[in-house]
Amino acid sequence: MEAFERFVGLKTQNPKMKVLVAVGGWTEGSTKYSNMARTASSRRAFITSVVDFIKTHGFDGLDLDWEYPANRGGVPEDKENFVLLVKELRQEFVKHGWMLTAATAASKSILDSAYDIDELVKNLDYIHIMAYDYHGKWDSHTGHNAPLYSREDESDEEKSFNVAATVKNYLEAGAPAHKLVLGLGFYGRTFLLSDANNPGIAAPSQPSAFAGPYTREDGFLGYNEICEKQTTEGGLWNIVWQKAHQAPYMFRDNMWVGYDDAISLNLKVAYAQSLGLGGVMVWSIDTDDFKGVCSRQRARFPLLMAINKALVAHKEKRPTDIAPFPTQKPEVDLDVGQDIDDSSHIPSFTFLSLDTEENFARWR
Repeated sequence: MEAFERFVGLKTQNPKMKVLVAVGGWTEGSTKYSNMARTASSRRAFITSVVDFIKTHGFDGLDLDWEYPANRGGVPEDKENFVLLVKELRQEFVKHGWMLTAATAASKSILDSAYDIDELVKNLDYIHIMAYDYHGKWDSHTGHNAPLYSREDESDEEKSFNVAATVKNYLEAGAPAHKLVLGLGFYGRTFLLSDANNPGIAAPSQPSAFAGPYTREDGFLGYNEICEKQTTEGGLWNIVWQKAHQAPYMFRDNMWVGYDDAISLNLKVAYAQSLGLGGVMVWSIDTDDFKGVCSRQRARFPLLMAINKALVAHKEKRPTDIAPFPTQKPEVDLDVGQDIDDSSHIPSFTFLSLDTEENFARWR
Protein backbone atom coordinates (compact mmCIF):
# COMPACT_ATOMS: atom_id res chain seq x y z
CA MET A 1 0.00 0.00 0.00
CA GLU A 2 2.99 2.28 0.55
CA ALA A 3 3.69 2.03 -3.18
CA PHE A 4 0.18 3.33 -3.90
CA GLU A 5 0.81 6.34 -1.69
CA ARG A 6 4.15 7.07 -3.33
CA PHE A 7 2.65 6.79 -6.80
CA VAL A 8 -0.34 9.01 -6.04
CA GLY A 9 2.10 11.38 -4.37
CA LEU A 10 3.70 12.08 -7.74
CA LYS A 11 0.80 14.42 -8.38
CA THR A 12 2.53 16.94 -6.13
CA GLN A 13 5.12 17.26 -8.93
CA ASN A 14 2.49 17.31 -11.69
CA PRO A 15 -0.98 18.26 -10.41
CA LYS A 16 -2.51 17.56 -13.83
CA MET A 17 -1.44 13.92 -13.76
CA LYS A 18 -4.18 11.31 -13.43
CA VAL A 19 -3.36 8.15 -11.49
CA LEU A 20 -5.58 5.16 -12.19
CA VAL A 21 -5.49 1.73 -10.60
CA ALA A 22 -5.80 -1.30 -12.87
CA VAL A 23 -7.46 -4.64 -12.18
CA GLY A 24 -6.93 -7.81 -14.16
CA GLY A 25 -4.07 -8.90 -16.36
CA TRP A 26 -3.06 -12.02 -18.25
CA THR A 27 -2.22 -14.15 -15.21
CA GLU A 28 -5.57 -13.31 -13.61
CA GLY A 29 -7.38 -15.15 -16.38
CA SER A 30 -10.98 -14.51 -17.35
CA THR A 31 -13.18 -16.82 -15.29
CA LYS A 32 -13.37 -14.75 -12.10
CA TYR A 33 -14.29 -11.63 -14.08
CA SER A 34 -16.84 -13.54 -16.09
CA ASN A 35 -18.46 -14.70 -12.85
CA MET A 36 -18.38 -11.20 -11.38
CA ALA A 37 -20.00 -9.57 -14.43
CA ARG A 38 -22.71 -12.23 -14.77
CA THR A 39 -25.37 -10.75 -12.46
CA ALA A 40 -26.44 -7.29 -11.35
CA SER A 41 -25.77 -8.13 -7.70
CA SER A 42 -22.22 -9.40 -8.32
CA ARG A 43 -21.44 -6.37 -10.45
CA ARG A 44 -22.76 -4.11 -7.69
CA ALA A 45 -20.54 -5.81 -5.10
CA PHE A 46 -17.51 -5.29 -7.33
CA ILE A 47 -18.35 -1.65 -8.04
CA THR A 48 -18.84 -0.93 -4.34
CA SER A 49 -15.43 -2.39 -3.53
CA VAL A 50 -13.81 -0.41 -6.35
CA VAL A 51 -15.32 2.86 -5.15
CA ASP A 52 -14.13 2.22 -1.60
CA PHE A 53 -10.64 1.33 -2.80
CA ILE A 54 -10.29 4.40 -5.01
CA LYS A 55 -11.48 6.68 -2.23
CA THR A 56 -9.11 5.10 0.29
CA HIS A 57 -6.02 5.51 -1.85
CA GLY A 58 -6.82 8.72 -3.71
CA PHE A 59 -6.79 7.35 -7.24
CA ASP A 60 -8.41 9.16 -10.15
CA GLY A 61 -10.15 6.19 -11.72
CA LEU A 62 -9.95 2.59 -12.86
CA ASP A 63 -8.46 0.71 -15.80
CA LEU A 64 -10.23 -2.57 -16.57
CA ASP A 65 -7.78 -5.20 -17.83
CA TRP A 66 -10.08 -8.19 -18.21
CA GLU A 67 -8.19 -10.62 -20.47
CA TYR A 68 -10.60 -11.36 -22.07
CA PRO A 69 -14.41 -11.33 -22.04
CA ALA A 70 -15.87 -14.44 -23.72
CA ASN A 71 -12.38 -15.99 -23.94
CA ARG A 72 -9.95 -17.97 -21.78
CA GLY A 73 -12.64 -19.54 -19.60
CA GLY A 74 -15.29 -16.89 -20.14
CA VAL A 75 -18.72 -17.33 -21.70
CA PRO A 76 -20.29 -15.72 -24.79
CA GLU A 77 -22.54 -13.60 -22.56
CA ASP A 78 -19.43 -11.79 -21.28
CA LYS A 79 -19.57 -9.46 -24.27
CA GLU A 80 -22.92 -8.03 -23.17
CA ASN A 81 -22.10 -8.26 -19.47
CA PHE A 82 -18.90 -6.27 -19.98
CA VAL A 83 -20.98 -3.48 -21.52
CA LEU A 84 -23.27 -3.54 -18.47
CA LEU A 85 -20.31 -3.50 -16.08
CA VAL A 86 -18.76 -0.50 -17.83
CA LYS A 87 -22.09 1.34 -17.92
CA GLU A 88 -22.73 0.76 -14.21
CA LEU A 89 -19.19 1.78 -13.28
CA ARG A 90 -19.61 4.99 -15.28
CA GLN A 91 -22.86 5.79 -13.50
CA GLU A 92 -21.00 5.63 -10.19
CA PHE A 93 -17.77 7.26 -11.36
CA VAL A 94 -19.46 10.33 -12.79
CA LYS A 95 -20.47 11.29 -9.25
CA HIS A 96 -16.80 11.58 -8.32
CA GLY A 97 -15.31 12.86 -11.57
CA TRP A 98 -13.24 9.69 -12.01
CA MET A 99 -11.88 8.25 -15.24
CA LEU A 100 -12.77 4.82 -16.60
CA THR A 101 -10.60 3.08 -19.18
CA ALA A 102 -10.11 -0.46 -20.47
CA ALA A 103 -7.10 -2.37 -21.78
CA THR A 104 -8.17 -4.41 -24.79
CA ALA A 105 -6.81 -7.09 -27.09
CA ALA A 106 -5.05 -6.58 -30.41
CA SER A 107 -6.52 -9.73 -31.94
CA LYS A 108 -9.36 -9.32 -34.45
CA SER A 109 -11.02 -12.53 -33.26
CA ILE A 110 -11.03 -11.34 -29.64
CA LEU A 111 -12.17 -7.87 -30.67
CA ASP A 112 -15.17 -9.44 -32.37
CA SER A 113 -16.05 -11.90 -29.60
CA ALA A 114 -15.26 -9.80 -26.52
CA TYR A 115 -16.13 -6.18 -27.20
CA ASP A 116 -19.23 -4.30 -28.32
CA ILE A 117 -17.22 -1.23 -29.26
CA ASP A 118 -20.21 0.95 -30.16
CA GLU A 119 -21.60 0.51 -26.65
CA LEU A 120 -18.33 0.53 -24.72
CA VAL A 121 -17.15 3.86 -26.12
CA LYS A 122 -20.25 5.54 -24.70
CA ASN A 123 -18.91 5.03 -21.18
CA LEU A 124 -15.14 4.64 -21.48
CA ASP A 125 -12.80 7.62 -21.48
CA TYR A 126 -10.15 5.68 -23.40
CA ILE A 127 -9.52 2.25 -24.87
CA HIS A 128 -5.93 1.13 -24.31
CA ILE A 129 -5.06 -1.22 -27.18
CA MET A 130 -2.44 -3.77 -26.14
CA ALA A 131 -0.77 -3.73 -29.55
CA TYR A 132 1.98 -6.25 -28.88
CA ASP A 133 2.47 -10.02 -28.47
CA TYR A 134 1.55 -10.56 -32.11
CA HIS A 135 4.22 -13.26 -32.32
CA GLY A 136 6.18 -15.32 -29.82
CA LYS A 137 7.64 -18.71 -29.05
CA TRP A 138 4.14 -20.19 -29.39
CA ASP A 139 4.58 -19.84 -33.16
CA SER A 140 6.64 -22.29 -35.16
CA HIS A 141 8.68 -19.49 -36.71
CA THR A 142 10.25 -16.18 -35.77
CA GLY A 143 8.08 -13.10 -35.83
CA HIS A 144 8.15 -9.57 -34.50
CA ASN A 145 6.50 -8.78 -31.18
CA ALA A 146 4.77 -5.64 -32.50
CA PRO A 147 5.20 -4.96 -36.23
CA LEU A 148 3.80 -1.65 -37.39
CA TYR A 149 2.79 -3.00 -40.81
CA SER A 150 2.53 -6.39 -42.51
CA ARG A 151 4.93 -8.01 -44.97
CA GLU A 152 3.96 -8.81 -48.53
CA ASP A 153 4.92 -12.49 -48.11
CA GLU A 154 2.70 -13.10 -45.08
CA SER A 155 -0.49 -15.14 -45.25
CA ASP A 156 -3.82 -13.32 -45.17
CA GLU A 157 -4.23 -14.27 -41.51
CA GLU A 158 -0.75 -13.10 -40.56
CA LYS A 159 -1.32 -9.78 -42.33
CA SER A 160 -3.76 -8.95 -39.53
CA PHE A 161 -1.04 -9.39 -36.89
CA ASN A 162 0.30 -5.85 -36.83
CA VAL A 163 -0.42 -2.47 -35.29
CA ALA A 164 -1.92 -0.84 -38.38
CA ALA A 165 -4.36 -3.69 -38.94
CA THR A 166 -5.40 -3.64 -35.29
CA VAL A 167 -6.06 0.09 -35.24
CA LYS A 168 -8.00 -0.18 -38.50
CA ASN A 169 -10.15 -2.93 -36.99
CA TYR A 170 -10.99 -0.78 -33.97
CA LEU A 171 -11.86 2.22 -36.10
CA GLU A 172 -14.06 0.11 -38.36
CA ALA A 173 -15.76 -1.35 -35.26
CA GLY A 174 -16.89 2.15 -34.34
CA ALA A 175 -14.23 3.43 -31.96
CA PRO A 176 -13.61 7.19 -32.24
CA ALA A 177 -9.93 7.80 -32.97
CA HIS A 178 -9.60 10.24 -30.06
CA LYS A 179 -10.59 7.50 -27.59
CA LEU A 180 -7.98 5.00 -28.80
CA VAL A 181 -4.65 4.86 -26.98
CA LEU A 182 -1.94 2.85 -28.74
CA GLY A 183 0.03 0.44 -26.57
CA LEU A 184 3.81 0.34 -27.04
CA GLY A 185 5.94 -2.53 -25.75
CA PHE A 186 9.21 -1.96 -23.91
CA TYR A 187 10.26 -5.57 -24.44
CA GLY A 188 10.90 -8.19 -27.08
CA ARG A 189 9.90 -11.76 -27.78
CA THR A 190 12.68 -14.34 -28.00
CA PHE A 191 13.08 -17.46 -30.13
CA LEU A 192 15.55 -20.29 -30.59
CA LEU A 193 16.19 -20.87 -34.27
CA SER A 194 15.84 -24.37 -35.65
CA ASP A 195 18.75 -23.57 -37.95
CA ALA A 196 21.28 -20.93 -36.94
CA ASN A 197 22.12 -20.46 -40.61
CA ASN A 198 18.57 -19.27 -41.29
CA PRO A 199 18.13 -16.27 -38.96
CA GLY A 200 15.64 -14.16 -40.89
CA ILE A 201 12.07 -13.14 -40.20
CA ALA A 202 9.65 -16.11 -40.36
CA ALA A 203 12.54 -18.58 -39.93
CA PRO A 204 11.63 -21.96 -38.36
CA SER A 205 11.98 -21.91 -34.57
CA GLN A 206 11.91 -24.29 -31.62
CA PRO A 207 9.04 -24.64 -29.11
CA SER A 208 11.17 -23.19 -26.31
CA ALA A 209 13.07 -19.91 -26.30
CA PHE A 210 15.37 -18.19 -23.79
CA ALA A 211 15.03 -15.82 -20.85
CA GLY A 212 16.83 -12.78 -19.51
CA PRO A 213 18.69 -12.39 -16.20
CA TYR A 214 16.18 -9.97 -14.67
CA THR A 215 12.74 -10.76 -16.08
CA ARG A 216 13.51 -14.51 -16.10
CA GLU A 217 10.63 -15.43 -18.39
CA ASP A 218 11.20 -17.86 -21.24
CA GLY A 219 10.43 -16.13 -24.52
CA PHE A 220 10.70 -12.60 -23.11
CA LEU A 221 13.42 -9.96 -22.77
CA GLY A 222 12.93 -6.49 -21.35
CA TYR A 223 14.45 -3.67 -23.38
CA ASN A 224 16.90 -3.20 -20.50
CA GLU A 225 18.10 -6.77 -21.09
CA ILE A 226 18.17 -6.32 -24.86
CA CYS A 227 20.23 -3.14 -24.85
CA GLU A 228 22.55 -4.61 -22.22
CA LYS A 229 23.29 -7.53 -24.53
CA GLN A 230 23.98 -5.09 -27.35
CA THR A 231 26.30 -3.12 -25.08
CA THR A 232 28.18 -5.89 -23.26
CA GLU A 233 28.20 -8.41 -26.11
CA GLY A 234 29.00 -5.89 -28.82
CA GLY A 235 29.77 -7.36 -32.21
CA LEU A 236 28.20 -10.71 -31.34
CA TRP A 237 24.62 -9.69 -32.03
CA ASN A 238 23.51 -8.84 -35.56
CA ILE A 239 20.90 -6.06 -35.55
CA VAL A 240 18.52 -6.00 -38.51
CA TRP A 241 15.95 -3.36 -39.47
CA GLN A 242 12.89 -5.09 -40.96
CA LYS A 243 11.65 -2.47 -43.40
CA ALA A 244 8.16 -3.84 -43.97
CA HIS A 245 7.49 -4.11 -40.24
CA GLN A 246 9.33 -0.83 -39.51
CA ALA A 247 10.99 -2.44 -36.50
CA PRO A 248 14.26 -4.17 -35.55
CA TYR A 249 15.24 -7.68 -34.63
CA MET A 250 18.57 -9.13 -33.61
CA PHE A 251 20.18 -12.55 -33.60
CA ARG A 252 23.26 -14.33 -32.32
CA ASP A 253 23.97 -17.98 -33.09
CA ASN A 254 20.55 -19.63 -32.66
CA MET A 255 19.09 -16.85 -30.47
CA TRP A 256 16.61 -14.39 -32.04
CA VAL A 257 14.75 -11.38 -30.60
CA GLY A 258 12.09 -9.13 -32.17
CA TYR A 259 11.72 -5.89 -30.22
CA ASP A 260 11.09 -2.15 -30.37
CA ASP A 261 13.74 0.54 -30.01
CA ALA A 262 13.60 4.34 -29.99
CA ILE A 263 13.41 4.49 -33.79
CA SER A 264 10.49 2.09 -34.17
CA LEU A 265 8.67 3.70 -31.25
CA ASN A 266 9.06 7.10 -32.89
CA LEU A 267 7.45 5.68 -36.01
CA LYS A 268 4.55 4.30 -33.99
CA VAL A 269 4.03 7.62 -32.24
CA ALA A 270 4.00 9.34 -35.63
CA TYR A 271 1.52 6.77 -36.90
CA ALA A 272 -0.78 7.31 -33.91
CA GLN A 273 -0.64 11.06 -34.34
CA SER A 274 -1.32 10.81 -38.06
CA LEU A 275 -4.65 9.14 -37.26
CA GLY A 276 -5.54 11.52 -34.44
CA LEU A 277 -5.46 8.84 -31.77
CA GLY A 278 -5.92 9.88 -28.16
CA GLY A 279 -2.41 8.99 -27.05
CA VAL A 280 0.03 6.19 -26.37
CA MET A 281 0.66 4.00 -23.36
CA VAL A 282 3.59 1.73 -22.53
CA TRP A 283 4.02 -1.75 -21.13
CA SER A 284 6.00 -1.28 -19.09
CA ILE A 285 8.38 1.32 -17.71
CA ASP A 286 10.19 -1.20 -15.50
CA THR A 287 11.68 -2.85 -18.60
CA ASP A 288 13.07 0.39 -20.00
CA ASP A 289 16.75 1.04 -19.25
CA PHE A 290 15.84 2.72 -15.97
CA LYS A 291 19.43 2.68 -14.67
CA GLY A 292 21.01 4.06 -17.83
CA VAL A 293 23.48 1.19 -18.13
CA CYS A 294 23.26 1.11 -21.94
CA SER A 295 23.99 4.77 -22.52
CA ARG A 296 27.41 6.36 -22.79
CA GLN A 297 25.92 9.34 -20.95
CA ARG A 298 24.19 7.05 -18.40
CA ALA A 299 20.87 8.48 -19.61
CA ARG A 300 17.96 6.75 -17.90
CA PHE A 301 14.65 5.69 -19.51
CA PRO A 302 15.79 6.11 -23.14
CA LEU A 303 12.57 4.72 -24.64
CA LEU A 304 10.30 6.79 -22.44
CA MET A 305 12.35 9.90 -23.15
CA ALA A 306 12.31 9.21 -26.90
CA ILE A 307 8.52 8.89 -26.86
CA ASN A 308 8.17 12.07 -24.84
CA LYS A 309 10.45 13.91 -27.24
CA ALA A 310 8.44 12.66 -30.21
CA LEU A 311 5.14 13.69 -28.64
CA VAL A 312 6.01 17.20 -27.59
CA ALA A 313 8.81 18.41 -29.86
CA HIS A 314 7.38 18.16 -33.37
CA LYS A 315 3.93 19.54 -34.12
CA GLU A 316 3.87 20.92 -37.66
CA LYS A 317 2.99 18.18 -40.11
CA ARG A 318 2.65 14.48 -40.63
CA PRO A 319 5.86 12.60 -41.53
CA THR A 320 5.99 11.90 -45.24
CA ASP A 321 7.06 8.27 -44.73
CA ILE A 322 4.16 7.28 -42.46
CA ALA A 323 0.99 5.96 -44.08
CA PRO A 324 -1.90 4.55 -42.03
CA PHE A 325 -2.59 1.64 -44.37
CA PRO A 326 0.33 1.33 -46.81
CA THR A 327 0.10 -0.58 -50.07
CA GLN A 328 3.68 -0.23 -51.24
CA LYS A 329 5.89 -3.28 -51.74
CA PRO A 330 8.24 -3.64 -48.74
CA GLU A 331 11.95 -3.38 -49.26
CA VAL A 332 14.53 -5.92 -48.14
CA ASP A 333 15.84 -6.02 -44.60
CA LEU A 334 18.76 -3.82 -43.63
CA ASP A 335 21.50 -5.24 -41.44
CA VAL A 336 22.61 -2.43 -39.15
CA GLY A 337 25.81 -4.29 -38.37
CA GLN A 338 26.99 -2.00 -35.58
CA ASP A 339 26.07 -0.57 -32.23
CA ILE A 340 23.81 2.47 -32.45
CA ASP A 341 24.73 5.40 -30.27
CA ASP A 342 22.20 7.33 -28.20
CA SER A 343 21.53 10.19 -30.59
CA SER A 344 20.95 7.96 -33.60
CA HIS A 345 18.05 6.29 -31.81
CA ILE A 346 15.99 9.46 -32.19
CA PRO A 347 15.31 10.32 -35.84
CA SER A 348 14.27 13.78 -36.94
CA PHE A 349 10.55 13.61 -37.76
CA THR A 350 7.88 16.25 -37.74
CA PHE A 351 4.55 15.29 -36.28
CA LEU A 352 0.96 16.41 -36.39
CA SER A 353 -0.09 19.14 -34.04
CA LEU A 354 -2.70 18.22 -31.46
CA ASP A 355 -6.07 19.85 -31.63
CA THR A 356 -6.78 20.70 -28.01
CA GLU A 357 -4.97 21.42 -24.79
CA GLU A 358 -6.78 18.48 -23.21
CA ASN A 359 -5.44 16.06 -25.81
CA PHE A 360 -1.98 17.56 -25.48
CA ALA A 361 -2.02 16.79 -21.77
CA ARG A 362 -3.07 13.26 -22.58
CA TRP A 363 -0.28 12.80 -25.09
CA ARG A 364 2.30 14.04 -22.63
